[in-house]
Amino acid sequence: MGFVGLLETKVKEEKVDRIANIIFQGWHWHHNFTSHIRGRIWIAWRPRTYRFCDMWIRDPSFLPLMSSIAERLHSHNPTINLKLLLQQAKRVLQKLNKESYADLKAQLSKARALSENPGDTDLAQQVEESRILSSVIDIIKQQSKADWIGYGDKSMRYFFTKIKKRKTDTYILSIQNDQGQTRHGFEEVKDVMHTYYQALLGKQPWERFQLDPQVIGKEAENANHLLFQCKYAKAMWQAIRNWWPIPLDISGKAALTRSLTKLKNSKEERQITYSIAAAVIYNIWRARNEQIFMHRVPSLQIYCRQTREHIIHRILILHSNAKTFAHSLDTLLA
Repeated sequence: MGFVGLLETKVKEEKVDRIANIIFQGWHWHHNFTSHIRGRIWIAWRPRTYRFCDMWIRDPSFLPLMSSIAERLHSHNPTINLKLLLQQAKRVLQKLNKESYADLKAQLSKARALSENPGDTDLAQQVEESRILSSVIDIIKQQSKADWIGYGDKSMRYFFTKIKKRKTDTYILSIQNDQGQTRHGFEEVKDVMHTYYQALLGKQPWERFQLDPQVIGKEAENANHLLFQCKYAKAMWQAIRNWWPIPLDISGKAALTRSLTKLKNSKEERQITYSIAAAVIYNIWRARNEQIFMHRVPSLQIYCRQTREHIIHRILILHSNAKTFAHSLDTLLA
């Protein structure tokens, strides 16, 4: 089988290329998405079975040849008629290509010779010259497209060079500060931009805690001590509850589980509470791992900010799906 046609109504236009390249891999294909929104026709053909050149359409004999073939089709089945049309058109177009387009190089040389003496040519010769030049351009375009489909984009040095050039074109090498002084170099540009946006946006108010930075103290480690009883965990829970009050008992693992199961709020408020509890526990555990495995003192301020970001990100995802958290977004993003 060298030709396929189908009618579909489900595929979105932005996904056409990806799906077609999967289904018709190695084939040529075409669709009419721009003309019909509710019902689209796809056609695909194997290149070695059936080839078509755009230049044939502009040939004066193309339409009469195709019309004569269509008039001889008498089957009541449109699929059979299409198959017969393609079979008979293949032989006719092969003959047309052999007679008019077989040696475009020689015809192009002839056209160039005619163009050197424009006074010696009549109107018919000028039209023929224009047709030959147009056909040469069409065949070159089609061949280059076929080569690109066959070979694809390879990870060559040329592409990496273009990417690097595009990246360097966007570098900011110099900038003027508020006093009108020009600063050069990446570090000075960074300092000027940091100072500008800090003055523009202001500093975020933050409640600082004077606490022992150790996540794990001298007591034996267990889930209740790590997540609820140590000073670091208590400070993180308190900072998040100051930002978003939650009706939870955080004295221990069992108490928290019992509080989560007995929530009487709306579904949206319960989901926010679940997200807050999960984010706080996750980030306390991350801080513990940083202290144990990386031998670094975890910053309470950084982890509280990241916890808030995780909660906001989770609520925005839920809102994008259900559109039911509109009343809470202002408070969350404040």
